Amino acid sequence: MKLVQRFSHFYSLLFLVSFSLLAFSCESSKQPENTYSVQIKPAFLSIDESPNNAKNWDPVNMFSFDHKPDVYYEIWMGQDRLFESESIKDEFKPKWDKVKPFYIPDTKPNAKLTIKFYDHDKKMGVKTGRFYNNDDLIGELKISIDELRKKAQNFDTLHFGNIKACVFAEPVMK
Repeated sequence: MKLVQRFSHFYSLLFLVSFSLLAFSCESSKQPENTYSVQIKPAFLSIDESPNNAKNWDPVNMFSFDHKPDVYYEIWMGQDRLFESESIKDEFKPKWDKVKPFYIPDTKPNAKLTIKFYDHDKKMGVKTGRFYNNDDLIGELKISIDELRKKAQNFDTLHFGNIKACVFAEPVMK
């Protein structure tokens, strides 16, 4: 009986260790080969508060009748979404504390990026349902990495759609 308990404990421990190693190995923070890292974070962001621009913001967010956007942004390169930020609730001037870097292939050193800012809407019902709302596009900008780097170094303001932004961009070359 004691021998069975020992084997049982041994296999339980072995299972936990192997599961931990598996979970640990899945979360790789290593930079993929043949890429360079870029981190883009809005240092200052101001969204036009005029009622015409805000008419679709938060009408389905039941507890937010002030029509302030729940802002998040995405960074795209062609058809590939490279990054999506967290959503900052009820803010015309959101601030993001932590932003993870994303990676661009070495073969595209001056790729065109598209930065899209959205108002996040709560989803009610199924995707085809009557109460389902897509997130509202607030504004988007297409810019090359070199242009973005120059504007970020000079703290130039980017204007696109209803948004004025000073963007912090930190390309980290290999």
